[in-house]
Amino acid sequence: MRAPVTLAAIHHDPTDAMLPQAQRVLTQLLRIYADIVVLVSPTTSARTIEMLRGHDIRVEQEQHQSGVETLGLVRQQVLRLAADLKSDHVHLCDWDRVLHWVEQYPDELREVVGAIQRHDFLILGRTTRAFDTHPRVQRITEAMANHVFGLAFGQELDVTAASRGLSARAMKALLSLPSPEPTIGNDCAWPLYLARLPKLIIGYAATEGLEWETPDRYADEIAMMGGLDAWMADFDTKPEHWSQRMRIGLYEVEAIERWQ
Repeated sequence: MRAPVTLAAIHHDPTDAMLPQAQRVLTQLLRIYADIVVLVSPTTSARTIEMLRGHDIRVEQEQHQSGVETLGLVRQQVLRLAADLKSDHVHLCDWDRVLHWVEQYPDELREVVGAIQRHDFLILGRTTRAFDTHPRVQRITEAMANHVFGLAFGQELDVTAASRGLSARAMKALLSLPSPEPTIGNDCAWPLYLARLPKLIIGYAATEGLEWETPDRYADEIAMMGGLDAWMADFDTKPEHWSQRMRIGLYEVEAIERWQ
């Protein structure tokens, strides 16, 4: 039986890189969730959009150009789409992550969807093993953001995996904010804000399924470089990856300052 939970996902795929995986697992996702809404970037392929709509998935285009400085507004938009469906509970998750999750850990995903229904706000983080599957550039910068979040929240949690379960009450509170956090820092702003509201049930779950999903799309490159370890080592040598991740970390910490 499908759980009364809507999947609200954000998706960017100009080259249909995720399309084969989506075609493999979409039936499984449709069995788990009552509804699925996908907010796509303006450059996402028409072929991908057509495939999703062909399965009666609601697909809308982002109103804001997606980037670390506007991602909070993009997430507000996809929450509003889910709220329009009168969903009692919503699972917010990036499309690439949920594709990997259902393909590799379908039983855990079903358990998580069940847990979402018992909370107003369920922060979905990663086990130590899942966190350690990410490249060094991501582990170091996200660990810093998670640490600073813990200083403000009173408990250090992995809040940077960008997956959440929300009740209708929690969504209403976030969508009623006169000045929502516009940046990727809403990873930290949302739990800090909701924790101050009375009678909301807030929880945390560390998952295996939020391990690093990016290699799913680079099988050919990984094979050419001699395996995943070599490919990840090369990934960590790129200064632009460090610059990007350090910028993300700064947005997270600045949001903590604003919302603590």
